[in-house]
Amino acid sequence: MRSPIEIMIDQATGHDPKSKPDLITLRCPECGREKKAARHDSDPPGTVVVVAHCDQCSGEDNGVYPTYFREDGTQILEEENHENARS
Repeated sequence: MRSPIEIMIDQATGHDPKSKPDLITLRCPECGREKKAARHDSDPPGTVVVVAHCDQCSGEDNGVYPTYFREDGTQILEEENHENARS
């Protein structure tokens, strides 16, 4: 149970202790490892999965850029990212 002071601080700051952090799944296409991470400002809107090489599988220049996917599994294309940035 939260103390009265914790409740007051939450109300003053607009914090909702029941809210979940905005997490996405990072997935390595090489080894299949996955982990949850906080959303980054550069992630396109609607991203729930980012596929990119992990630190163990990436070489000096693996030549693979991250790919972004929506909740329904469809890929967010680079053209959409540029259109969203302009609007």
